[in-house]
Amino acid sequence: MSSCALTCGHLFHRVCVSQWFNRGAAAGRGGLTDGICPCCKKNVSLNNALRVYPTGDEEGDRMVRQDRDLKKVTEENLRLHAQQEELRQQLQRARSTLEEEVVAHDILKMEYGQAASKCETLQNELQDGKDMKLAIENSYKSALEKSEGEKTDALQS
Repeated sequence: MSSCALTCGHLFHRVCVSQWFNRGAAAGRGGLTDGICPCCKKNVSLNNALRVYPTGDEEGDRMVRQDRDLKKVTEENLRLHAQQEELRQQLQRARSTLEEEVVAHDILKMEYGQAASKCETLQNELQDGKDMKLAIENSYKSALEKSEGEKTDALQS
């Protein structure tokens, strides 16, 4: 946060004195860059204020470090918010994909059940066909044996 010295010599943070002047302008006392010093009540101008750079000042150094740390924390916070939003979007995409795959799985289960039922029906029909073939073969053998028996009887008589 930058500091400034007004023409009367008093030191303020530039943001603080700007806010003071803005409040004064709203109340009809001066403009956005002109106003009255909060300490000595002299007419001063922010345009003529000197920017002050503290050196060797522990309080100033602490404020600079805090400002730098705040900027780092703010940047990290923004980065984490962006990462959180990306993860939220990934989660939503994963949920959508999961829902689609659950529907596809249910369809496949239904189709498998239908195919298994059809397979069982075909196996039953095949077994019926085999049983019918065996019955016909047995009937044919029986008829053939009778026919052979009749031939033998006819030849013996």
